Amino acid sequence: MKVNNKIATSLRWFILAFIIYQAATSTAGMWIALIIGFFIIRFVLRLFISAVYLFCMAIIFIVLLSFLII
Repeated sequence: MKVNNKIATSLRWFILAFIIYQAATSTAGMWIALIIGFFIIRFVLRLFISAVYLFCMAIIFIVLLSFLII
């Protein structure tokens, strides 16, 4: 989980720097698009992390079940 936190933190810093750069160089429409994009990326990242977690739990469950059957 620490790796996921590091990836998420670095992604947030990168997105924040990108938003500041865009705000300094472009219009308000780009601002709104970037903010919406930031929330969409956060949502997708949470879904991806929870999907990986559920996948690992399913594999562990299958392995334990196969040990019980054997």
